[in-house]
Amino acid sequence: MLTQRIWSQHWQIRPSLTPRSRARSTSAATTCTTSGWLLTEGVNVPALADDIDDQRRLEELERTCRRLQRQLAQAKAKSAELVEAVMEGAKEASLITGLPKPVPRPKAQAGKGDPEWAVVHFSDWQMGKVAGAKGSRDYYDMEVCATRVRYVVERVRRITAIQRKDHPVPGCQVLFGGDMVEGVNIYPGNAHEVDSTTYEQIMAASKLMAEVVLTLLQDFDEVRVASVHGNHGRFGRRGDYPREDNADHIAYALARAQLTQQERLTWNENLHWFERVDIGNWTAVLVHGDQIKGWSGTPLAGLLRRGSAWATSMGFEWSDLFLGHYHQRAIMTLGNGAAVRMVASTETGNEYAAELGARGRPMQALVYVHGERGRVTGEYPIWLD
Repeated sequence: MLTQRIWSQHWQIRPSLTPRSRARSTSAATTCTTSGWLLTEGVNVPALADDIDDQRRLEELERTCRRLQRQLAQAKAKSAELVEAVMEGAKEASLITGLPKPVPRPKAQAGKGDPEWAVVHFSDWQMGKVAGAKGSRDYYDMEVCATRVRYVVERVRRITAIQRKDHPVPGCQVLFGGDMVEGVNIYPGNAHEVDSTTYEQIMAASKLMAEVVLTLLQDFDEVRVASVHGNHGRFGRRGDYPREDNADHIAYALARAQLTQQERLTWNENLHWFERVDIGNWTAVLVHGDQIKGWSGTPLAGLLRRGSAWATSMGFEWSDLFLGHYHQRAIMTLGNGAAVRMVASTETGNEYAAELGARGRPMQALVYVHGERGRVTGEYPIWLD
């Protein structure tokens, strides 16, 4: 088409050119040659080379688009394969070992005061993360994580036994706040700071959560579980998949599947970014905490602003907000009297946090709630260092 247009222009204009006009046209064409124009028998037309370059750029763009589409499809296929493999592995494990039998109800409790509930906040286990020098007190891996979580459970049982000398503590509310697994591709270099694959992390976390619940059922008449996902459990880079496609949710589902025989347990699926928690007249909100952005340490002012906004935007009143994410412990009071309760991580040895000046002591939290009065009556940080 381009050749035809050039030939047509040449045929129509050439006869009318005089030597003088041809000279003027040649001079003009010479001036415009550096701008991508050439003279063809007295006619200024776009250079054929420019059209070829445009076509090459278009073809390269199309090839890049097709390559990215293939990569996205492969990533989605890998995620689907991972979910399928985890679920299949869980089924096979349950067939081999069987589901845990119902835990016998504990003995009647002493104490004649008003009954209260224990609320245990677990968050940011980062299961699979390796940090610190091996053999040092800061060293952290999957085995250290499990040891520290079991220590928290034992402390809950011991402190509750002391509480029961004064009043009954019939139930325990467990909060799983997300980032229960570390993941392998959350940030550049993440894969070099783990001791296990995403599959292994999910299986280990689900097994440990099921163990936590089964142990608490030995001491409490009723156990309830609330759970939200964190940012480390996501598949791919931020925005590649819906927030609900998260390794934390898979771990929670596997743990629930192992606990289906426990009639004194309530653990409903929750795929939202928050979960409401009710004990009598007491209402709390559980979130992971990555909704509040921070670029240099823990954004305490941001926590207060976001907490105040949530206090009026959620459509129900609450008195306590539980979150983690920043691996720091903090308790703040909002203008309406509600409390923001941030728990740290079980992790130690995090060099990135040390560089930011935001490395916190490892801990999880235990509080007691008076359901009739609708308020927290006591808080116990359970330090892990």
